[in-house]
Amino acid sequence: MLLLVEDDAATRGAIQSLLEASGYAVRSAASGRLALQAFRQKAPQVVLLDLGLPDIDGAEVVRSMQAENVEVPVIVLSVVTSESRILEALRAGALGYLLKEDLGRLLPALAEALDGGAPMSPSVARLVLGQLHRRPSQPAPSLLTSREREVLERLASGLSYEQIALTLQVALNTVRTHVRSIYRKLDSATRLEAVLAGVKLGEIDRCWLFAEPEL
Repeated sequence: MLLLVEDDAATRGAIQSLLEASGYAVRSAASGRLALQAFRQKAPQVVLLDLGLPDIDGAEVVRSMQAENVEVPVIVLSVVTSESRILEALRAGALGYLLKEDLGRLLPALAEALDGGAPMSPSVARLVLGQLHRRPSQPAPSLLTSREREVLERLASGLSYEQIALTLQVALNTVRTHVRSIYRKLDSATRLEAVLAGVKLGEIDRCWLFAEPEL
């Protein structure tokens, strides 16, 4: 089930029709409050979320959803192109960010998200990559263990926790333990923050960012 969060009725109806015609079971919400209620009643496979909601800021909705179930990918679909707003949503935990002008990319983006990827409009991806230019002038001692770096590399490439456990041949709870340790050491609250921090600190190479997952 896909949860569609969009306050404009015409836009919501058009997107829902597109998704249902493509085989998705869709539950829709017109506000942040209703979206959180639906999310808590039954966790969806993926959330498609507009930022400009009438009651709760979209980034705050993302943050609340990720606090309750970090395994559910949240993809922003918005007209907002402000760098600060885009980064705020991604730092809140959104896995991807599509501009409504790129609506033709929606179906492939959802498939990518469900496969563990992090779909973004090209302009948004360039913005995120631009954040990696601020590198420390001198390398610092490594904060992560070798196994934690392996987990972080696979987080950066878009693998899910289950896929990481499979590729590293460890238990799923072991992956979760490593991720918690990575977040703590890198002072991060989301996958994106941890990956960006890892690249900036030289813990992992930037080539891992959005690399093609290898299973």
